[in-house]
Amino acid sequence: APDPAAALLGQGLAYVAFAFESPALFRLMFTGPPHGKLPGGENAHDLLAARVRVLVPDSAEAGILACWGAVHGIATLTLDGRLEPPIEARTRAALELMVAGLAARR
Repeated sequence: APDPAAALLGQGLAYVAFAFESPALFRLMFTGPPHGKLPGGENAHDLLAARVRVLVPDSAEAGILACWGAVHGIATLTLDGRLEPPIEARTRAALELMVAGLAARR
């Protein structure tokens, strides 16, 4: 997507949705060393990092950790049954707030 904030939001929502739809595979992906690559040669973390670097080049490493921690945390909390419904609406609101904060620093 040409808008890095919208792309980052969409990626975060897709990350959480994937975890919810394929919980065993999601958990398996984090049991060993990170090696997975997307068809274009990137992995999901690389894509997230590139989008964050556009939004906050001066604070990229902190932004990358914040974004990855947020989506992975929400996904894990969802799988562990720790989030109360409506999970999708609450996830979107939380990720929109995070992305808006990054975009405001741009």
